[in-house]
Amino acid sequence: MERENKEPFEEVTVECYENERYYPIHGWSPNLLPTDRYHWSSKDGNHERRREIIERKSACCSTTWKNSWNVTIDFPNDTDREGWQYAVDFQFKYYPKPSPGHFVRRKKWTRVQVVKKHSEKRLRSGASARNNNNAETKTETETKQEIIT
Repeated sequence: MERENKEPFEEVTVECYENERYYPIHGWSPNLLPTDRYHWSSKDGNHERRREIIERKSACCSTTWKNSWNVTIDFPNDTDREGWQYAVDFQFKYYPKPSPGHFVRRKKWTRVQVVKKHSEKRLRSGASARNNNNAETKTETETKQEIIT
């Protein structure tokens, strides 16, 4: 009789985007303008998402990594052969091939994280739990999202 696997683990795909800007004469560069998004960011560019920071934040939880960081390549439909997408500027539509008017590009990196699930436990927020018995509580999923972002 085969035992059913009831391990409380969940796989979460973590993603970040590598962003670059094109400079005439110099070519593509990770050195962005002060008004640009971060070199490593969330998809919308509003949050810094460097891979080493994601790994460091994840180390504090009961998590492991299932694989290494991988570039998402969808050639020729959505990316070029190296996984880059090109646009006029970061807030505009992206294309799989560069054209003369494209001055920015991005590459999506993903990695699968194995996270230990906790049943219906609720975790108290650290500082507020120490200061107030009626502190707001967070679910494990909410806590994981804070760590990933």
